[in-house]
Amino acid sequence: MLNPADQPCLTAHPGGCLLRVVVTPNAPRTAADGLHDGCLRVRLNAPPVDGKANAALQAWLANELGLPKRGVELLHGQTSRRKRWAINTPLADVQAWLARQLGEADAADAHLGGKRPAGGTGRPRKPAAGAA
Repeated sequence: MLNPADQPCLTAHPGGCLLRVVVTPNAPRTAADGLHDGCLRVRLNAPPVDGKANAALQAWLANELGLPKRGVELLHGQTSRRKRWAINTPLADVQAWLARQLGEADAADAHLGGKRPAGGTGRPRKPAAGAA
């Protein structure tokens, strides 16, 4: 069984669970990026205008969890980077998904020596044309 202290962004809720998320919009790709201040940090490949980021985050969460979009509902944070989502699936399923997400984020941190490059994806850059 997972330790709830390892996943402070996730709490039980009637009919499923609540997930607290902090979003960084305009990222190169959508991916979970570890925990930040008790929330799951998600770098989101969508602009924060006209609800596009909320729709993209809803679609990403639903896809990741294998749910229809109606199974993921925004409860709080319509215009904020901090959001609270109701997830209509058993807590244990979301805990297992979250453990995988956090494990992947930890593995990326370990690969980079615990440091993430500023403004980058952690992938090496292609050499400039004509560079030796």
